[in-house]
Amino acid sequence: MGGEPFYLFMDQLRIHKMLTVRQKMAEYGITPIMNSSASPEQNAIETCFAQVKLRYKKKRLQALVHRREFNTEEGITDALEVITPELVKACVKRSIHFIHNTIV
Repeated sequence: MGGEPFYLFMDQLRIHKMLTVRQKMAEYGITPIMNSSASPEQNAIETCFAQVKLRYKKKRLQALVHRREFNTEEGITDALEVITPELVKACVKRSIHFIHNTIV
């Protein structure tokens, strides 16, 4: 990061808090910011991946209903296509809105 401070917003996943992970982050000059465990709304990636999971589940259900074969790898690849710059911006905006309304 060219000497600039680098902060990484992370959820409460156990591996994120392991000593070896914390040591590596310190080694690379990364400051972790831990999301509160009960507030995925504050984490934009959760909102984005919710859209991915929704699309995947919809395609999987359609295949089951119509008794078609479902290729998991293709289903995942298709579901990931829902992530666009517009979606990411909307998810970040939603998270910021949620944080501001929580603080105020």
